[in-house]
Amino acid sequence: MKKNFVILFLTGALLFSGCEKESTPNQETKNEAQQEAVKEEAKEQEQKEPEIQESETQERETQEPETQESEKQEPEIQESQEPETEEKGAEESFSFADVSNMGFTFASGAGAWSTELSIGEDGSFEGKYFDADMGDTGDGYPRGTVYYCGFKGKFTPPVQVDAFTYKFQIEEMSYANPVGTEEIKDEVRYEYSDAYGLNEAEDFYMYLPGTSFDKLSDEMMRWLGTFGINKENGDKLDCYALYNVTPQYGFAGYEGISPYELAMESLDSAQATDDTLGKQLETEALNQIEMNDISRQIYEAWDNSLNYIWSLIKENLSEEEYEKLLNEQRSWIEEKEQKVKEAGAECEGGSMQPLLENGKAAELTRERAYELVEYLSEE
Repeated sequence: MKKNFVILFLTGALLFSGCEKESTPNQETKNEAQQEAVKEEAKEQEQKEPEIQESETQERETQEPETQESEKQEPEIQESQEPETEEKGAEESFSFADVSNMGFTFASGAGAWSTELSIGEDGSFEGKYFDADMGDTGDGYPRGTVYYCGFKGKFTPPVQVDAFTYKFQIEEMSYANPVGTEEIKDEVRYEYSDAYGLNEAEDFYMYLPGTSFDKLSDEMMRWLGTFGINKENGDKLDCYALYNVTPQYGFAGYEGISPYELAMESLDSAQATDDTLGKQLETEALNQIEMNDISRQIYEAWDNSLNYIWSLIKENLSEEEYEKLLNEQRSWIEEKEQKVKEAGAECEGGSMQPLLENGKAAELTRERAYELVEYLSEE
């Protein structure tokens, strides 16, 4: 552009000088030749400019892909430079085969109810729920009411949420007895319910050993506390744990837990209830009604444990062994009821009669529960 400006300036100067002084023919010819040369030079310059611009454009286009490719590579470089997470070194994968030799328990910790669950390698599962209220009696079932269900089903394949958590859902599930039905057997009313702990289910989380307690909800920690799993014993899980997210129900997993061990846990829980309530009877200033009620709670704790043990026996003994033991159990019940009646006869009609009867019933039931648990021993 500067060259054009110079050429035009010179042209103007020459024209201006031509107007100022008259030229000779030779000068006019010379001037015309000079003007013609200037025009040719300007024309050549105009032709060169598009070629220069086109060359510059091509050069930029040649350079741009390299720049773009360089920009694309930058995130990869940044990603490779990210710091390692704290969870590095955790298990890289999980499958149901990892817990196929385990049992999962959801329980109150008071020996009253529990749901037991086992999971197969393919995600299939089975289990049972048990609860009892021996004070809920009526015509034909003087020994109380049992709430029970047997179930089976299948989980969907697990999907990883993070290094220590996997998510899945119930794909299918069925019950051995229709939910909501009932029947009376052996003077006990059986009400068939759904599986407590698996109900209201949407998503399940499987927490792997090594999961930080800080990642678990307060409700999950409360359920795990039933089994002595808490922050007092560390800051991470040392077992697998199953969490029903929507209703916030937590199962603790134990490797190779046997029916005998389950029965002993029930007895330990009943004993803990007995110790706590028994101390109240001995040390607190209670009226007779309060003492009668506490003695009833102690008896029910042992009776619930005995019925839970009986359900384990029913599932694990052969049919022949079970029928033999059932006849023995019926005889024991008759004997127990007679001894309980005799214990209350000392204060028949008085306010202490329930206290004496509950005390004798708890004593005899406790002894019988420890006898029955031996049928589950593998020794």
